[in-house]
Amino acid sequence: WAEADLIILNGAENYQKVVNLLNRYKVVYIATDTDEIGKRVAKGLARYCQGAVRVIFEAKDLDEAIKSHGKIAYEKITERFDRGINL
Repeated sequence: WAEADLIILNGAENYQKVVNLLNRYKVVYIATDTDEIGKRVAKGLARYCQGAVRVIFEAKDLDEAIKSHGKIAYEKITERFDRGINL
């Protein structure tokens, strides 16, 4: 298993391109947009993971959460990631 990497889809339509990579990891944190497309992509990605944790922002996505809540939004997210809490 790989220890840690970051895979950025850069668009929901790209999720099929990464599904074969996901089984390399014990846990995959899935952070998609909070709209309907993002929810569908998260569910689709989770089907290919040994362990999936959905990260849900208090905004449309991480970028909007940081714009709305500043650096604290990012710190809260990374703190929860480090402890492995299912958000």
